Amino acid sequence: MNCILIYDLPSSREGNRIRAKLADICMDYGMNRIQYSAFYGDLLRTHQEELFARARKKLGQKPGKVYLYPIGEREWTQRLCHERSAPPAVIGTSAEPNPIPAILGLGGGPELPPTPAAGEATPAQSRRKP
Repeated sequence: MNCILIYDLPSSREGNRIRAKLADICMDYGMNRIQYSAFYGDLLRTHQEELFARARKKLGQKPGKVYLYPIGEREWTQRLCHERSAPPAVIGTSAEPNPIPAILGLGGGPELPPTPAAGEATPAQSRRKP
């Protein structure tokens, strides 16, 4: 059954240490990170209970919250998601065009020479003296 595990810990050195350990525990169960302190995964109920028990034990008597929400298949298939990756970092200065769009074949960058076919010499290789 799909589930979401969310935790909230105070900002402190100890909170950061526990936060990292909780993330490791979630990843041990094959869960995927949604946000910094939120994970989702498809776990058997027994694994959900084990995960929650390990998270509670790791938190111990320190202040914080851990929530595990099981989500039925019907509800899970009706979830709405929107994800957008960050744009690629700009390479070079503003005076130099970004070569990434051209490399990806998206246009908008400098023209790059075609890739030579197998066995053909590249321009750099053809300029070399034997």
